[in-house]
Amino acid sequence: MNNMNLKQFIDEYKNCPFCHHSLDVSSNQAHKILVAKNKITISMKSDYFVEPNLDVFEFSLSIINGNILYTNSANQFVSLYDLNIFLQKDCTWCAVYPNSFSRSINIFYDRTKSSFSSEPYMEHFGFTYDDIQYIIINNYNTRASSLLTSNGNTLKKATFRSVKIPYIPFEKFDFSNKEKIFSKINSILLLA
Repeated sequence: MNNMNLKQFIDEYKNCPFCHHSLDVSSNQAHKILVAKNKITISMKSDYFVEPNLDVFEFSLSIINGNILYTNSANQFVSLYDLNIFLQKDCTWCAVYPNSFSRSINIFYDRTKSSFSSEPYMEHFGFTYDDIQYIIINNYNTRASSLLTSNGNTLKKATFRSVKIPYIPFEKFDFSNKEKIFSKINSILLLA
């Protein structure tokens, strides 16, 4: 499977490949995320922060090599190096139906390298063609990829069939042409 790094995660798919709306980097764990040039700044809330009357700490990472560029709390918040932070890019305009697009990556402190590292976590896209929903999921955590197809009913009543497939990078899909995506998926189904 592709080993996407933090820079690729930030630089690739700045816009949704279906609707072309801007994709922002977000996290359920972070209070605020700012991406500027080759730096990502993450503000997080913590119940374990040492300084009185302050529950938010901030740190910045180099997007290129993962080194800490700045933190106002490295000396006070020792467990910064124990964090696992999941960042994601989701298209909120496409929602879940008829199209969807999402990627996520895990940032963690790698003690063997003595620096922050990143690993791709999960990515998926979905679309509807001839009233059938197709969803491709690349799960880097389990090292597996799947293709889900609906039975053609409305999403609330649909049942999905899941087929294990070889990993296919998103770059191999022409998102501007649903006919080509459908054709590629049919080829995948024939081989599965």
